[in-house]
Formats: sequence, C-alpha cells, structure tokens
Amino acid sequence: MASSLRALLCGKATKTLSPAAPGPASALRTSLEHIGSTLDAFLRELAWLRGASDTRVTLFGPYVGRSILELGTTALVGRLDAFRLLGLRAHQMQSEYELGKRHRIAFQWQGDVCQAEKTQELWPDTDFSKIPRALVGPHYGNAIWAPAFERMIDETAELEGGEWLAELRQWTADAFLPRLRSEIERAYSSLSKGIHHEFVVPPGVTYDRITVARDINASVKAAATLGLVCNFVDHAPDRTGPSRAATLFEQIQRKELF
Repeated sequence: MASSLRALLCGKATKTLSPAAPGPASALRTSLEHIGSTLDAFLRELAWLRGASDTRVTLFGPYVGRSILELGTTALVGRLDAFRLLGLRAHQMQSEYELGKRHRIAFQWQGDVCQAEKTQELWPDTDFSKIPRALVGPHYGNAIWAPAFERMIDETAELEGGEWLAELRQWTADAFLPRLRSEIERAYSSLSKGIHHEFVVPPGVTYDRITVARDINASVKAAATLGLVCNFVDHAPDRTGPSRAATLFEQIQRKELF
C-alpha cells in the first residue's frame, strides 16, 4: 500500500490520457512512480528501525532519514520543473551512461534544493539562465511557495490536519519558506554527519538514538509540509484536492514518523 507521504509528494497517479482513451503513463509520471516506490521502501525500513537496537538506529537511521528527504525533494522538483527531471531521465537512459563517473547533470542538493549563493536582487534584468532555480531558494519562495501557501491556508481553513497544520496556520506566507528551509538544512546537515562518519568520538556522546529520531522526524515533517503546499501550486501536475491533502498530512503525523 502506498504511503501517505508518497501521495502528497508524488501526486495522484493518472495513467490514462482520458477515460475514453487509455494510454501509457507519461515519462514524468513513470519517474515519479519510481521515486515514490523507492520512498515507500525507505519508509518500510523506518518502520523496521523503530524496533532496532540503538546501535543500528545510529548506523542506518541517518541514511534512511536523508534518503527520505532527498527523494521527497526530487519528486517536488520534478512536479514543479518537469524539464529538470525529464532531462536527467533522458541522460540516464543513454547507452553510454556510466555508473562510475560523476555526472554534472546529476541532481545536486546545493543548486537543485538549496541555493548555493546568496542573491543580492531577487528579479534583476538579466539572462534568465542566471536565475537560481533551487526548490527552497528565494526565487521559488517568491514566485511559487508563498502564493501556494496562502491558497493552502484559505482552502483548508475548515479542515482538520493535525498539529502540524495548526502550527502552519500561525505562519505568514513570507515566513513559510525561510522557516522551512532552515529546518530542512539543519536536518540534512545533521543526518549527513552520520552518513559520512565524521565522528572520531563514540557517536552516542553527541549522536544518539534520540538525536537521529529527531532528525528523521524533522525530515519527514519538512518533506510532508512541502508536499502539502505543492498540492496548492496551480501549475503542479497530479494535484490532490484540499480535503484529501489535509487528510494525508494528518495521517503522516499519526502513522509515518519514527
């Protein structure tokens, strides 16, 4: 069974061209379904980790948590900027694609998700190719996330959504992305320390089960929050309606955390 997090992030699957003329899934939907199935696999591992020893949680938890965050943001990049995902897909399908080579076209956390450099002026009169297109960068925040956040607040005003939605209702549209970006960057950085084995002291001293669980839950919450708001971006494909989106958002809080 597909997870609620997958449904929010990857959108509802529509595998027909029309009710009267069934056709194959689009290339974008095929990629999103692959991302979604991989996301579900990591959520199953997360369920296994709940009953695992502290040692296994600190060893494998960071990888599971960061993978959930990376897969979720990749899905959202694909839904909001389809060419980015389709271009990468086309590159990977080439017969000469090499696994042992670093590919410059590959999805990058700094650049595709977080903006690498600070922006002095948001919308200068410049070559559009020079405008950063990071998922949680200020340009996406201004053009996409803030308007969608306002629509989400308006259209879910009478709906349940759990504690997370109640918390979001206290935020402003302008503050939404900066606050969420800070949470995403902190969780990603903390989980990365467990993946890259940076510690030269026993990890339990600074990186115990409680810390890993906190970072995993922060990653799930951040991904779910972006997924919720993405369903109120008017150009995003395969959107879920307000009532269903709020229900999925609440289900994640009750069933899919560490």
